[in-house]
Amino acid sequence: MHVSCAKKIERSYILNSEIMFYTLAIGHLSLRMFLGSILISSALTKILHPTNFYVSIRDYRIIPAKKMGQAIASILVVMIPGGEIVIGSALVVGWPLIFSKVGALLLFLIFSSVISLTIIRKRTDILCSCGGILGNHRISWLLVARNVLLLALLLLNIFVPGDTITLELLLSTQRYDPTLVVASIGAAFIISTGAIALIKVTKAIYEFLA
Repeated sequence: MHVSCAKKIERSYILNSEIMFYTLAIGHLSLRMFLGSILISSALTKILHPTNFYVSIRDYRIIPAKKMGQAIASILVVMIPGGEIVIGSALVVGWPLIFSKVGALLLFLIFSSVISLTIIRKRTDILCSCGGILGNHRISWLLVARNVLLLALLLLNIFVPGDTITLELLLSTQRYDPTLVVASIGAAFIISTGAIALIKVTKAIYEFLA
């Protein structure tokens, strides 16, 4: 009787542990897919419209206006979207995990700092050149607040344990139930796609009311 009861408790504990394990994993993967998609889509917009991106870089006036500034801007036109694609892709697949998260953190910090500095200098008549899912809007503190929210989500992903469905771990010696892994990836994809759709709808409503 006592043995049977103990086994039931043990099975219940294992089941609850698995539920918690995959719930956290889905949450982390959803966040990584969402943030990675933002970076990748932003990069694709810059790649498809390099001239517009070059003009935007010059409009921020954070680099010299002379020939050296033109050369730096030309390099940034290639480096920034290249970095976004590499870091965004690494974030989605989770390999290398630390590189992708730290890289994304640095990108969002740099973008937020540049926008903030430009606003402080009272230059709010230029477009952010974010592109992709986030769109392209005139710079404002609202954009900074949005980036701070993205940073908060990224920090949540970094410091909350449980980010286990990553290519880095799946290729290691750890064993996962393939069915549950596939189901978790599917669930994370649906959640992240829903978040992206929500951004699109919110943006459309904002533009309609503006």
